[in-house]
Amino acid sequence: MSVLRFSDSDVNAMDRSRSAVTDRNVRAPFFFVCLMLWLYGWIPHEELPYAQWDLAHYTRMAEAAPGLSGETAKPFAYRISGPWLAGSLPVSIPAGFRVLSILASLALPFQFAGLLKQQGVALRWGRLVAMLFVCNRYLFGFSVWNGFQLNDILALNLLLVSLSRMWRRDWLGLGLSLVAGVLAREVALLMLPVLGVWLWEQRVPARAWTRPLLACVPALAVFVAIRVWTPSEGGRGLVEAFSAHAPKLLSLEIAARLWINAFLPFSFLPLLFPKHTIRFIRRSPHLAVFFLLVTLSTLFGTNNERLMAPAFVVVYFLLARIFQDIKPTAPALVTLGVAAFLNSFHHIYGRFPLPDRTWTLVISLCATLVVTVWGCGVAASRRRAERRACLNH
Repeated sequence: MSVLRFSDSDVNAMDRSRSAVTDRNVRAPFFFVCLMLWLYGWIPHEELPYAQWDLAHYTRMAEAAPGLSGETAKPFAYRISGPWLAGSLPVSIPAGFRVLSILASLALPFQFAGLLKQQGVALRWGRLVAMLFVCNRYLFGFSVWNGFQLNDILALNLLLVSLSRMWRRDWLGLGLSLVAGVLAREVALLMLPVLGVWLWEQRVPARAWTRPLLACVPALAVFVAIRVWTPSEGGRGLVEAFSAHAPKLLSLEIAARLWINAFLPFSFLPLLFPKHTIRFIRRSPHLAVFFLLVTLSTLFGTNNERLMAPAFVVVYFLLARIFQDIKPTAPALVTLGVAAFLNSFHHIYGRFPLPDRTWTLVISLCATLVVTVWGCGVAASRRRAERRACLNH
């Protein structure tokens, strides 16, 4: 029997080849994300009406760092970590927000692709949906443009960390990520019921629930402490916010904005591939619960599409499962990418805003129509193939 031997030069050559492939696989998505960050631009924060937006509260908080501003309205006063970090940098307040928002936005899609890989999604499809997510102007682009909403991007990154720690049963890591998440934005608390559903789903014995439940206690304590001891001036608490915004779910227009607009141009693909969607929900009911909880959380605020941002984990995870199974062709991938890219433009924000709202609507409709027609064609082709297979048997 012969033994295959490699010289040192051969081994070094193979290492260089593998490194080159890896570098290419990382470089292309990295440069694409950088391009999108540049295209989303930066809010003219000193001009009206932008100077009166939420960024006024976050700027005031950053100016008080490392202390707390007593002149910030609720609920902004409770979202501490983003303004505190921005105000602690040795640069101007706007520059601090911009630097940190770019870094956090750059990390988010790559962390998401890594999370999908952890859950068995091939890196190719994980990176694809991560890049498609980067093109989502509501869930990603708006927070890049308005980098003063740093808490939003931090909260999404910490949400991914919390999910990863939960799936790995790293209760200390989960506890720390939940505390950090609560300091950024209260949406982190949605992970608590999700954790309960996941423990039930995994059939974890009741006696083993102690450690994961204890991991939630520090986050709950921090959440309560912030609201008891953080000074604020005016604004709405949770009860008042709920009373003000709860009726909006009775509006079909707002429901469409939450479940359709927020995920354009891919909103209808889960409906076109019902077997994949049902299988996904059955395998991960905790993610379905999380999606519903995110929807309910929109009852506490405005900017409906943007408030659905945490749900990107569920929707784009499902898209990754669909793409990995149907394996779109190269022309299809180009079509999907172009549709997503064109849909990233908006008439209010971005480096190159569209002329008016009509342009936004037309481009969104065209991009969504293209993706939906492609999905209908693939779904119909798969059904015909399944029928032929049944007849042959």
